[in-house]
Amino acid sequence: ADGIVKKQGSEGAWKATDNGQEHVSLSYTGLVLIALGGAPDDLRVTYRDAIAKAAKFIASKQGEDGAFGEGPKGGFLKTYTSGICMMALASADHEKYKDKLGNARGYLKANQLKEGPDKGGLGYGDLDPKKPNANLSTLGFAAEGMKAAGCPQDDEFFKLCVEYARKC
Repeated sequence: ADGIVKKQGSEGAWKATDNGQEHVSLSYTGLVLIALGGAPDDLRVTYRDAIAKAAKFIASKQGEDGAFGEGPKGGFLKTYTSGICMMALASADHEKYKDKLGNARGYLKANQLKEGPDKGGLGYGDLDPKKPNANLSTLGFAAEGMKAAGCPQDDEFFKLCVEYARKC
């Protein structure tokens, strides 16, 4: 873990590289935080500063709609990124970030498709979040994020997830 933690930026994030360009990535930061936050207690203690810094960075990037997204304005891959960031914040300190988690739950619930052939699925969250481009990958990240954020298993969100998954 030392090698990964050494690559953390001063703002608390880890970077991704797309087309030869490095940029801060909420998703990469979230994935590293999930690993560190879910590590055994002795490792969590060793990396507590990196965990806290990453969680604070992620929390600061939540949009007004409750979502977390990639890109300069946070408008891309909002379903994937929100699910990852929800798992990350919950693994770091669920109680401290309960309001952020609740806001992200609201975003995913509001953007789950409630009718049509993709009923129960979720799109990518780009531009028009209700655009019917649902798939099992976006659904999986959203469901894992909702579970980590404390959404009850008997919630309508999960019932619709099951309905969509059974059609695939």
